Amino acid sequence: TPRHSTRHRLSWRRQTLWAARTSKPIQSTAECELTYLYLCLCHCHCLCFCLCLCLCLCLCLCPCLCPCLFLALSLSPPFSCASLARCVSQRARQLWRRVRVMVTTGWFRNHAAIAPPKPLTRLQRARAWALNYGSKWRGHGSAMPPPRATYSGGAWSFLGAFLGLLLPAVLHSSVFADLDHPDMVLMIGSFAALATLLFAAPASPFAQPRVVLCGHLQSAALAIAMDYFVISDHTDFATAFIPQWVAQGLVPALCIGSMALTGCINPPAAACAFIYVTGGKRVKDSGWLFVLCPTLLGCVLMLLVALVVNNLSAHRRYPNFW
Repeated sequence: TPRHSTRHRLSWRRQTLWAARTSKPIQSTAECELTYLYLCLCHCHCLCFCLCLCLCLCLCLCPCLCPCLFLALSLSPPFSCASLARCVSQRARQLWRRVRVMVTTGWFRNHAAIAPPKPLTRLQRARAWALNYGSKWRGHGSAMPPPRATYSGGAWSFLGAFLGLLLPAVLHSSVFADLDHPDMVLMIGSFAALATLLFAAPASPFAQPRVVLCGHLQSAALAIAMDYFVISDHTDFATAFIPQWVAQGLVPALCIGSMALTGCINPPAAACAFIYVTGGKRVKDSGWLFVLCPTLLGCVLMLLVALVVNNLSAHRRYPNFW
């Protein structure tokens, strides 16, 4: 059977030698069984076709042989379907042994498959890399842009963004203006980007409360810590050695990398760090208080508005996770 011919007759030693010489494994059991069945069917069809052709020729040439042939078939028990199948099976087994010998010795595979592929030249590698890189610019074939919102969805987004930005604006103008610390601010530009996520795409993973809070806290803390090493006109630290134009690209990049490592990616949080690095004296004078106000306080106020407004709609659910 194919099982015995592949597992017992082809020993592991022969398979190991073949794999070591050609760096390719020998045919699997499924391939051997399919080859065996293919040979059996091919030879069975050939024999049956030859027998039928001979029989038809005999009957056409000598119609008087028809009764004699019928009598011979009925009186000769060895010439039956079982004997025909046994003959076909024996012939297929003989051919299968030859195929096994060819596979074992390596003669079955052509020289192009046995020989290792030629290494590519530098020009060929550069050309393949350029073609692969250029194909990425065409975009993914099955990717589609996001669908536009319905009129009701646009109305809910407008209402949520308006209320979410109105609440910290009212507190900033009515409360912080009367305090003894006029340097404190509650409205920063990154809150507009945060409102876009919270009210236009509330199902986005970037708009969930954990991501919003953790992303803003670590970005603001990292921006304040890096400010001790940035040369600025508003601060005079002895440890400052990084130029301002370098810090404008370095600090947001560090914030984005840290958010990616912690799994709290939030685009407005990187904008918050950029606002602190490029901010004036009023922003820099707040120091570490910038983490609490406006960063933490503003995010909490906007998340409260998002929880109230988004869940009023029948087609929205916020948040997806905490």
